[in-house]
Amino acid sequence: MKSLYPMADIMTLMTKIEGNINKLGVIYTSEEERNAIDEGLIDQFVVTAGQLTAAANALKGITFAG
Repeated sequence: MKSLYPMADIMTLMTKIEGNINKLGVIYTSEEERNAIDEGLIDQFVVTAGQLTAAANALKGITFAG
């Protein structure tokens, strides 16, 4: 199962990303307002998340040729 290690790594990274998004929610709620730089970075997160979603879904369409 060569796929297990990359899958586990992806899940670990996703958990870390989720935690950081939650931290940002707390920061924006109670510590500081979002600024233009934050807005731009959030927009980039959204674009990248969409690209990753598309790439993950594309994995379902791969047919083993070996």
